[in-house]
Amino acid sequence: RHIITQEGKDIWVCFLPWRYDLKEAQKKHLLPKKGSLLVYEGPPSLAGIDAFQAKKSLENLTKDFSNYLNENNDIRNKINILGISIGTLPAFYIANHFNVKKLVAVCPGARLGENIYKGIATKEVMKISVKRHKTYRDYDGVLNGMNPIDNINNLPKEVYVVIGGRDKYILTESGEELITALNKAGKNPKVNRCKFLGHGLTLFDFSHKNKTGKLDYFN
Repeated sequence: RHIITQEGKDIWVCFLPWRYDLKEAQKKHLLPKKGSLLVYEGPPSLAGIDAFQAKKSLENLTKDFSNYLNENNDIRNKINILGISIGTLPAFYIANHFNVKKLVAVCPGARLGENIYKGIATKEVMKISVKRHKTYRDYDGVLNGMNPIDNINNLPKEVYVVIGGRDKYILTESGEELITALNKAGKNPKVNRCKFLGHGLTLFDFSHKNKTGKLDYFN
């Protein structure tokens, strides 16, 4: 957990992509420029070979965030959530279980296990994982109630989603399934579809717009 003090009244709780650290996220302009930041670097186990480890990682992140709130009670009504790539898993879970103002999800997917097993970035993880969880449904079964698709009903009024039209890491169709579920639940997310972009270029587009001050999400 990293705490960064910046100008602005709000607090942004940020969950980074898989294997990103704070320095890389800052270098690539992935973080809000206004408001103080509470940044969580994505633990490898969050997208690991063992669903039980992924579950434990999410539980630990949630516990740490809850402890931070208890220690800083004055910020409870100032919290916004940013999740990027694999970081959208804890982002949806936290935003659904705590009182937050806003959720921004960049390259989200409906279910972790499904995207580990079908995505091209996690093929090696999948090859080992199938020895423990035969199918992605078995993997996601362990995470029952924790996937983004299961954490929608109590989300804040402001939900923003950025999705790549050709994402093969966290599959575009998985992200679209999540958007459909959000709409059915009456959340009416504001969606930015990067029609011809894959995962990496969607993150780059988000980064460039943030660097040049063209993102409304952080205002």
